[in-house]
Amino acid sequence: MNHGRVSLVLAMVGGLASCYAPGGVDPLVDPPTSGSSGEESGETGEPQLREIEPIHGVDLLFVLDDTRDMALAQRLVAQAGTTLASEFAGIDLRIGFTTTDTGNPRCPVPTPEDGALVRTSCHDAPERFVFDNEDFWDTACGLCSLRDDELGWIPTTTAVDPNLVQRPWIERAADGAGNYDPGVDLAQAFACVAPLGVSGCGFETPLESLRRAMVRTTDPGDINYGFVRDDTILAIVLVSNETDCSARDLDIFTINQSFWDGDVVPTSAACWRAGVTCTGAGPAYARCDAADFDASAAPAASAEDAVLVPVADYIEFMRGIASERSARNPAQQVLMRLLSGVPDGYELGNLEIPYVAAPEESVNLYGIGPGCTASDGRAGVPPVREREVVEAFQVGPVRNIYSICADGYDDMFAGLAAEVRAYAGRVCVPQCVADRYASTPEREPDCVFTRADLHAADPLALIPMCGVDDLGGAKVPDGHEHCFVSHTDRSGATPEAGDDLTAGCREQGYNLEISLVARTPGDAPPRVRVDCSDSSEPTTDCPLLAGS
Repeated sequence: MNHGRVSLVLAMVGGLASCYAPGGVDPLVDPPTSGSSGEESGETGEPQLREIEPIHGVDLLFVLDDTRDMALAQRLVAQAGTTLASEFAGIDLRIGFTTTDTGNPRCPVPTPEDGALVRTSCHDAPERFVFDNEDFWDTACGLCSLRDDELGWIPTTTAVDPNLVQRPWIERAADGAGNYDPGVDLAQAFACVAPLGVSGCGFETPLESLRRAMVRTTDPGDINYGFVRDDTILAIVLVSNETDCSARDLDIFTINQSFWDGDVVPTSAACWRAGVTCTGAGPAYARCDAADFDASAAPAASAEDAVLVPVADYIEFMRGIASERSARNPAQQVLMRLLSGVPDGYELGNLEIPYVAAPEESVNLYGIGPGCTASDGRAGVPPVREREVVEAFQVGPVRNIYSICADGYDDMFAGLAAEVRAYAGRVCVPQCVADRYASTPEREPDCVFTRADLHAADPLALIPMCGVDDLGGAKVPDGHEHCFVSHTDRSGATPEAGDDLTAGCREQGYNLEISLVARTPGDAPPRVRVDCSDSSEPTTDCPLLAGS
């Protein structure tokens, strides 16, 4: 590595991350000044110019079960829109919805969404809420009071399409402006779009719906094109009360009765038998895990022989997306949540998932007894295949799976928003940065940050270190519109969570992330010129980089 200085141009969104100002340095009197010589800083050298994608906001995709028993759950999702609107305030937000229906020979009508995004007020789609001559519209859509024409959807452009077009998603910018009538708030729009109906196919395929929705976002001719942006956090929420039935071999629903267990027609229990194996003699099993079976119901000799798409395929697919995004910016995370048949409190480790083969009626219909049951009659099948995919993207000790039987889903939305705030607005500095004052216990990166839209010599160009306000939060020094916070703790050794590096930056071996804090929340920060000295001790400061 060249032990010199690296200049870096980057843009960031401020006011989105938890902020802590390093101690020991006055942000105005003693700002970091990289390039000084001597023992306390690295050697100087020629600058190199680089650009990094900013973290601009969050794209939130819901894959929502639209079958008969989901009416109450859909209402609770709609109800949690108030919490979502509040918790994501000041964050540039896109919200898309699709169903768990990708088609099945047992479900000839209606036409499945197949991963396509849906943005229709439930007031304008009453037919979607009728199943077997029973009407669930009032239950699922009762919180919505606006039709599409009253929501006043506004055409928008995207980064990949400059034309003003009606997009199949909800948008709200950091400043509060949305793609709906200015007199409508986000919670109202969300409550009208979130209920997707109860007429979908009962062989739910949340994992395949997710994959197809994501593939569609990259197809210029598709309705989903442009939903996922190159400068955002991608957050995915799967909502279903049954097990995933993403099938590769559709014959298991028609001519192949290997998984029907003597039934005249296949039920959702066939999906359980085709994709799950449990440990123990029963009726209470120690655990249940995803498994691959071939058309004869024997363990599949290879992934290609499996009648359901192997879970590993979906994990690999989503990790590929995560890797592509992380290559642009290691802080650019893929976050996942699952609302499913786990006990309320499972996310905190208070209760574990019961896998019990009772009662008989439930086993006949679903292959297993319920993982949770609510007082209002809602129940959920314990997740296995979808659980394993979502668990692969868990960050931190709090589980990313919540109970569909809970009285409300506000905790899930609040937790997701907190995680988004922990990642958004942060960018790794892609080098091993020197510690300006090696003799002090605090680590102050030897860097200067200036506005790239102004000449570096302009006094107004300097972006100072954030101070600390009376409540212990970040304070923008007088005379400036933005300040910076540095994050340098690779191991989590310090008691302050706010100085920890995000997982992507840490895993790539870097030792510094920065985030900008705006004086006015939601203000777009300027592009930033970053000038940092390289560490003279990379084997100590960045062992992963030094060993690569």
